[in-house]
Amino acid sequence: MAYVEQPLGVLVCVPAAIPAAERAQHIALASELLNRRMVEWIDWADGFGFRFAPDSLPELSRFIDKERKCCPFNAFELLVAPLSGPIWLRMTGAGGYSCRSASGVEPYRGLRMRKMKANG
Repeated sequence: MAYVEQPLGVLVCVPAAIPAAERAQHIALASELLNRRMVEWIDWADGFGFRFAPDSLPELSRFIDKERKCCPFNAFELLVAPLSGPIWLRMTGAGGYSCRSASGVEPYRGLRMRKMKANG
């Protein structure tokens, strides 16, 4: 398999890349996955790793399908363990940029932190 280097261009999130009629559903799916279904979280210098239960694959695939449109500078990797083991989603920034580089905030951690604060 050959990989082609593409210029990154401007590193900004493009919410309009997800049709308006689908945006609320995508945000709800992201919140469900990252606030309720995520089992473990690893913070790397260039992104994040999230561990999920084996039954999360369909939702993770839908999440990646939309998220890569609005955050085209992110790389997404899924590791599906054998024997119905866990699924890891790794999100990193392309070209050395972190997925938090575009806005200077950590949007995924923000989702998790809001849930933690709400629970005490």
